[in-house]
Amino acid sequence: MHRQEKILLAVLPKNIAFEVKKDMQDTHEERMFHKIYIRKYEDISILFADICGFTNLASEYNPKDLVLMLNELFARFDKVASIHQCMRIKILGDCYYCVCGVPEYQKNHAINTVEMGRDMIEAIRLVREMTLVNVNMRVGIHTGKAHCGVLGLKKWQFDVWSNDVTLANQMESGGLPGRVHITDATRKYLKGAYILEEGNGASRSKFLEKEKIKTWLVVDRSPDYDMICEETTNHPLTIPWKSTRGISKQERLTGMSTRTRGASTRNGLSEEEVLVDNVDSHLRQGIQAIHQENWKSMYCKEWSLKYKQLRVENKFVRMKYKDIPFQVTLYVVTVSICTGIKFGWASLNMFSFIPQMFILITSIMIFILTRVLIKYARLVGMVTSVLFVLLSMQIVVLMGMYQSKLSCDLESCFKNSYTDFFEIFEICTLATCVILSVDFMTKLVMSLIYFSSFIVLITMKLLSIDNNQNLFSTYANFCVLACVTLLLLVFSTRRSELISRYDFIWKLQALDEQLQMKRKHEQNRSVLENILPSHVAKHFVEDATSVSKLYHESRDNACIMFATLTAFDKFYIECDGNNEGVECLRLLNEIISDFDQILDRSEFKKIEKIKTISTTYMVASGLAGEECADNSHVEAIALFARELLLKLESINIHSFNDFNLRIGINVGPVVAGVIGSDKPHYDIWGNSVNVASRMDSGGVAGRIQVTEEVKTILEPLGYKFECRGQINVKGKGMMTTFFLLPPENYECELYK
Repeated sequence: MHRQEKILLAVLPKNIAFEVKKDMQDTHEERMFHKIYIRKYEDISILFADICGFTNLASEYNPKDLVLMLNELFARFDKVASIHQCMRIKILGDCYYCVCGVPEYQKNHAINTVEMGRDMIEAIRLVREMTLVNVNMRVGIHTGKAHCGVLGLKKWQFDVWSNDVTLANQMESGGLPGRVHITDATRKYLKGAYILEEGNGASRSKFLEKEKIKTWLVVDRSPDYDMICEETTNHPLTIPWKSTRGISKQERLTGMSTRTRGASTRNGLSEEEVLVDNVDSHLRQGIQAIHQENWKSMYCKEWSLKYKQLRVENKFVRMKYKDIPFQVTLYVVTVSICTGIKFGWASLNMFSFIPQMFILITSIMIFILTRVLIKYARLVGMVTSVLFVLLSMQIVVLMGMYQSKLSCDLESCFKNSYTDFFEIFEICTLATCVILSVDFMTKLVMSLIYFSSFIVLITMKLLSIDNNQNLFSTYANFCVLACVTLLLLVFSTRRSELISRYDFIWKLQALDEQLQMKRKHEQNRSVLENILPSHVAKHFVEDATSVSKLYHESRDNACIMFATLTAFDKFYIECDGNNEGVECLRLLNEIISDFDQILDRSEFKKIEKIKTISTTYMVASGLAGEECADNSHVEAIALFARELLLKLESINIHSFNDFNLRIGINVGPVVAGVIGSDKPHYDIWGNSVNVASRMDSGGVAGRIQVTEEVKTILEPLGYKFECRGQINVKGKGMMTTFFLLPPENYECELYK
């Protein structure tokens, strides 16, 4: 449970994770539109970073080692981000972007982000020195506002959207390797903490030139850096760069200091020892609570000790009265055996036939009533209590009959000893302790009947004796001992009732907590499976050691599809009329959610959604290790692509828009894995993935562009293709590609 929660909160901010889980409980509520989990944040700094020369680096490693290297590198970035109070948003291949000021406002967000960029460049320098490969980091930063949250129904990934986010992305592509490239908006928030030089970003980016964005390059910290940092934070004692001054930059980049500090938590106790301490503490609190009265006043009535809540009392009564027949039998047997041992087994013959039949009939009635009326717990309690009172009165009568047949007369008994009388009373009184199912008040009534009856019987006999003045001291001693026995019994039974009721409350609370924990476990599991594939989520949750290990798997025949929603950038406008872009994102959420719902259909169960990248929808099949020899997973991708076009056409009709899809498909070997131990991110890598992405970006709206490998697989299955010819594919050169044609009588205007 704790591991699930930790993984979940590492991927999603706490407020969104809790809101998602809450809405999962309210799935019975029908909504016209899908819920959108988005928050607007002002005054945040957005950082985009891209590895320059990644292709050269990838060529030096096999796919498995490449994923291992990326995992190490991005894990370092995550640790640096934590130090500088930045939140990683996504990892897109070799691109890493994060924000500062989300989900909590940071007054020093601009300085934090610049420091983050500088440390990332230092980290890639270490990689360059270790691998001897010419790689570098290009960093772009912009300060503004953004909408942050998750879109769709599957594979949630926290993301940010706004024109300022687009500008930050362009700042990275228009930057220089090994330099931090910032906008003038970010410069104003730095307040002179850095030495800057003009960046001339417009000379390297048409977007920056068109928007007339003035840019700067960070040279170094200014002499007034420390003083400015003190002034730009609300919490001087928690300035991130001050808390790391005693740590070398290399330690920060490798995460050694973080691991050292983490290892010394809880005075060096292991996780098992901490768990034992918590359990012992919980048990001590429970034992102490038994000796306190505050819980009693909270749950129980003052005198009767019955629970204040009728629902709880009914559950308690049902639980207690299940064993009532056995306890009645045990009660009668106990009285009989004790009497036989004390006064001889022949004394049991003194019981008349009628009392014996009364006891038998009473027991049978109790047994039947508890079985028939068990649903009516309060009625069972009342009837059983009355029957026990009658049973007690009958036993008193029997004892009176037995007392009248004692071998000695009353006067001689009084003159010699009152022990026999006291022991008769004691046997009947203490035997009531055997009847655990009877509540405290009923036992009290039974004991008072015993006490009163014996006092009356002895008093009547005493008064019938002439010259009884010498017997009053014996009579008084008997009454005192009987009172003490009665008080001890009252105290004991009341205490036993309290412990029994407390134990029941404790079990009830434990059961409720267990049910809540199970419900929470299911919620977390569902949310986790919306972040990681189900087989990957199971691996991380069930294996305690897997969180710190690299998870990866190779697939030789995976099929990858990218589908990009065209013209959405023209549709997205930030103005007061659409809540500064939220309504545009709401429509995007509807489109992605509808695409996600198509994946729920049985014919697409082999397809795994990987992620959404802005307006690009990425899926793959053949990743879970299922048998792919028949290439059914490739056909599933082709059918899914057609369904996306049909669904988008329906959305266009209802929303009066003219969106279209540009789709690219490829098949080949990939490496699937999770990088980032603290914030797990599932992705797939490989040349096949890059080519599939190029099939999309170099494709045509309304067409499904595929490679020759895909055509070779699908053509024998009856699919028709149109040869597009050779096109220039980035990183691959000239390639022959094909358009997948729609089937005959396929009614979709978007699918050309």
